[in-house]
Amino acid sequence: MSAILVIDDSPFMRDRCDEVLSPQGYDIYHASDGLEGVESYKKLKPALVLMDMTMPEMDGLAAVREIMKFDSHAKIVMVSAVG
Repeated sequence: MSAILVIDDSPFMRDRCDEVLSPQGYDIYHASDGLEGVESYKKLKPALVLMDMTMPEMDGLAAVREIMKFDSHAKIVMVSAVG
């Protein structure tokens, strides 16, 4: 099945994504900040990225820009609890 990369500094959100998506047959990978997420994307080339907005090292918008430079067809969904 397809790989999904969850880039979020919240362990709760990463775990919750696992709980929801793994039973559907997806392979779930994690990164805890934008910088790690960009490197993981380059290695994994996942079918989908779930990206938090506010993270240490590199925020979600900067990470999206870097991923899009590497792969202009990347599919990224921004997910945030920030009001």
